[in-house]
Amino acid sequence: MVDNSENERRESADIIPLAIRRLEKLRMGPPPRQLFDEPLGCSGTRRLFALYWLRAVRAPILHEGLLETVGDPEPYRIWRYNPRVIPHLVGFNLGDTADRADHWLLVDCLLRLLYVGKSADVMAVLDYQKRGIIEPLPGAPPGRTIGAPMQLMGKTLRGSQRKLGKLLVPNITVLHALEAWIEKNVAAI
Repeated sequence: MVDNSENERRESADIIPLAIRRLEKLRMGPPPRQLFDEPLGCSGTRRLFALYWLRAVRAPILHEGLLETVGDPEPYRIWRYNPRVIPHLVGFNLGDTADRADHWLLVDCLLRLLYVGKSADVMAVLDYQKRGIIEPLPGAPPGRTIGAPMQLMGKTLRGSQRKLGKLLVPNITVLHALEAWIEKNVAAI
């Protein structure tokens, strides 16, 4: 017998636009939210978010359809340049210090799937989310979005203070856990 939360997950998982067929589904999934999405800066309620590297700011850009923000580069670099991840992304240009991104990565936070495609095709999928056709994550706290205020020692950091807070408090434990997860869960090609 399947419980109600499993039924809800299946029902909401079926609501994916046909536009996603233009994207390529990767054979690897993303790390868990607490090791990837949240350290990158995406702790929102949206089911999907896209990311790519922007050389001008030397950081990943996170896009959920409505909002776009600069993410934390460290978890992205650890994931993107891991020898087990690199072969899965061959043929796709997510951007780099010398290259402008031709492709964007799309993360399905509900099913923990990764897709990659041209930026226009990824934006077409995110447009469904922006219009409310794709439901938010079930059970997620309301109001949290990409770029939500960061807390440090009981104080809310905003704008440049957030960057300073990230620089002052790197969570090395999470970064090591991310590396360990990749080594254990991403199959070498």
